[in-house]
Amino acid sequence: MLETADAPRKLSKRAYADAVDALRVELINLQYDVAHSSRAVIITVAGDDRLSVVEAVDVLSEWMDTRYLPVRAFGLPSARDREHPWQWRYWEALPGKGEMALFAATSLPAPIRGAFSGRLDDEHFASAVSKGVEFEATLAEDGVTMIKLWLHLPGHAAAEHLDQFFGDHPDPDAHLDERDRLMLERRDEIEPVVDRYLRATSGPGREWLVIDASKHRHRDLAVAEAVRDGLRAALDGDGDDTETSGLPSAAAASAEAWSRAQRMPDGPQRLADVDLAATVDYDAYRDELEVLQRRLRNLWTLASGELRMKAVLVFEGWDAAGKGGVIRRVHRPLRAGTYLVVPIAAPTEHELAHHYLWRFWTRLPRPSKMTIFDRSWYGRVLVERVEGFATEAAWRRAYSEIRSFEQQQVDHGTVLAKFWLHIDADEQLRRFEAREETPYKKYKITTEDYRNRSRWDDYVLAADEMFAETSTLAAPWTLVAANDKRAARLTVLRTVCDRLEAGVTAHL
Repeated sequence: MLETADAPRKLSKRAYADAVDALRVELINLQYDVAHSSRAVIITVAGDDRLSVVEAVDVLSEWMDTRYLPVRAFGLPSARDREHPWQWRYWEALPGKGEMALFAATSLPAPIRGAFSGRLDDEHFASAVSKGVEFEATLAEDGVTMIKLWLHLPGHAAAEHLDQFFGDHPDPDAHLDERDRLMLERRDEIEPVVDRYLRATSGPGREWLVIDASKHRHRDLAVAEAVRDGLRAALDGDGDDTETSGLPSAAAASAEAWSRAQRMPDGPQRLADVDLAATVDYDAYRDELEVLQRRLRNLWTLASGELRMKAVLVFEGWDAAGKGGVIRRVHRPLRAGTYLVVPIAAPTEHELAHHYLWRFWTRLPRPSKMTIFDRSWYGRVLVERVEGFATEAAWRRAYSEIRSFEQQQVDHGTVLAKFWLHIDADEQLRRFEAREETPYKKYKITTEDYRNRSRWDDYVLAADEMFAETSTLAAPWTLVAANDKRAARLTVLRTVCDRLEAGVTAHL
């Protein structure tokens, strides 16, 4: 793809100034148009010449209104970045609808660095690229416009830069380092890797535009014109809700093959198969509860201390199934400050302006922390599906997005446990009526709770399909019989302890 870059234009100072004046007006107006649209726009400026990337980003920041164009520099991952899955720092910086963001790649993308250094063979390079493609496809399918610009320094210009910045009289203001010198010296070796990466990560709506960066006037105008054209296209398509797949067919087939391989080997779980007759008497419950909570405290003290592990617990289930009581028994033996309970309600207006996973990516735990989600990202395939808040294409697509989201957490060392607390409809009604008679529980019952009971069969269908699609080897579902609250609490505590113990064992 590098050969697609247009030859640099020869521009006089006057011609350049005239072009800049007109472009700046267009860019500012388009920026304001985006702010009043439903589009989210990401402008990515990357390249095989770091100095060109920095200079081009500076120019865009000068020509556009930076109040509405936050710049995020993505260099080598920081210590904080390495505490999370690789996608985390990008999710954290994503713009919402009516917003723009400028991503400046001040180091080469990780797959290029890995292949160039020899750390990644062909198989692992392809795997790393496919994860990036899947991430971009997720954004594209959610309506995010991506303008991707690659600034390329041809060989002759690289030789000139090498002499200018690393010769006998280097330019002291360039702030280049040995990485830059290495890239300039080994241009012939890195270009095939770059070209391979660009081809693999281009797709419908996500194409790289390669720009010759050897002449700064041409480069700056070409970058600005590409941004202008990309914004025009985004605004022309504003309001188009057509569902498209941004994932190339080969990558889609690969993702589906991986998904099939990761499904639970015992077949789908179903709510109808849960034995709700399980009970435990109070004395046995009290004795085992004490043993399990002591075990949990000891495991989490080790996991969150010396091992600096992370844990995510997800609780889903019927209204009045006892999630709150279970969660309290889980965190009661843990030291305050090492866990956080996050109740998930309907998304706010700000959250609705982002991809539905955004608010969960930004709440993932750091090392030595546990996050307990009371409701979760599964709302997309449960309430949003049943109540019609998400289109069928959107909630069906969410299965693969959720599997990828959870797999990344597990791959990064997070202990992930997911629970569905199951009760029958008669038990739910009994608990609803009891809540109405209990002063401190009245706030828990609303007319909507009763309305949801009329959709019971629809929720059963959605839940069963959710288990089949998202119970994987890395993140299996645990279906908990919860007609007896004491039995449910013990089941959850045993499972959490077992998962933590397996995680601790893997770290030792």
